[in-house]
Amino acid sequence: MDSINVLKYMEKRQLGYTGLKSKLSDMLIGQMGYIPQTNDNTHNTYCIGDTYACKFSRNKNNLHIVGVSTDYGEIIVQNTIGHYNDHNKEFKRHAVHISSIFNFAWAEPQMKLITACRDGISKLCNLSPSGVLDEERVFIHNSSVKSVMFCPGSSDVFCVGCQDGSVKIWDARLNNDRIALECDSGTRLNKITSKKRVGVSSVIFKTDQTVLSCCSMDQYINLWDLRKSYSQVNGNKEHQPLMKYFNVMRIPRKIYGYINIITNPQSTLMYASGIDNVIYCYSLDSTETNPICEYFGHLNKTWFSKISISHDGRYLFSGCWENGGIIWLTDFPYNKNPMFKINKFDNKFHEMELSASDWCADSTSIKLVTSSNSMPMVWSILTHEQKKFEKYSICPTSWYKSKKSSVKI
Repeated sequence: MDSINVLKYMEKRQLGYTGLKSKLSDMLIGQMGYIPQTNDNTHNTYCIGDTYACKFSRNKNNLHIVGVSTDYGEIIVQNTIGHYNDHNKEFKRHAVHISSIFNFAWAEPQMKLITACRDGISKLCNLSPSGVLDEERVFIHNSSVKSVMFCPGSSDVFCVGCQDGSVKIWDARLNNDRIALECDSGTRLNKITSKKRVGVSSVIFKTDQTVLSCCSMDQYINLWDLRKSYSQVNGNKEHQPLMKYFNVMRIPRKIYGYINIITNPQSTLMYASGIDNVIYCYSLDSTETNPICEYFGHLNKTWFSKISISHDGRYLFSGCWENGGIIWLTDFPYNKNPMFKINKFDNKFHEMELSASDWCADSTSIKLVTSSNSMPMVWSILTHEQKKFEKYSICPTSWYKSKKSSVKI
């Protein structure tokens, strides 16, 4: 059990306001829905292929801008502020690559993004106020790039995770395309008989000096210290991470691993989506390497499914093949069952897994964007009048309705 969260929970319960605040937030989540736009043009919304990533901007002045990467090498940008039929919310499609864009990341200080492409190329692009995506730099790798993320507070330093098992740190300010730092995860299918390395499925910054990485066929999540060079010392060719987060999965040993990892806004907890359809939560404030809790109830059938967490760290979303997507509450005491789900309105949506999702970082509004094989779907709080036109909605599950109002410790 996480002692830090226990103390926080007891302090809030003693003050007497945590229960009311939580109920108000949950009530707002239950009022969220999706209304399709009526100003979509056929040539602008059809034939976009699978969407691998869907993310809101991290720039404090443009938190309402959302981007989506597609199977056709496009980045779709949308303004989510305004009326549902406002022409300012039209989609803008940008052809960035000739191959699939597996992932991309927004920078915080400036309206820049970096891509992770199947062809092993990452492009640094700048989004102008007019909505034009301009290419600035090109970074070439030896294999496909699966994951990418900017260093917190930087528009030049970013990390990438490659299919060859390497984690690279780039600095766009350096000339001649020099890599600032490179570390090898060292993961192999069989370290004795095989030299084939397993690709890095996800890589994120924990702080500006540490990076977390995971593989789809490795039960360890590695923590790398960027202050180390990871060069060969005393004949040791294995790159040793600073820490390894470990987990014993419930499936055959040959297919364990993680699809995606994220941290909460405070960078105190890490959530890892396993290929065994379980989300594992690790504490980053302690030396504990085993998960402190687990979340069940979803079924992923895509290898690129990504999880997302709200700006306050209370709601965790994951796509689900059975009903589109589900939401867990991350508050202490932990509950492994989903508390909210997407209503099933038709058979077409029932078979859609919302594998790409992200929450808006704006603390003044609750907004969620999802996508799978369609244009971005923006979920927001609807009024009673807008509820009449909603096509899909988010509703509490049976576990939320049976949840007790008070918990004894």
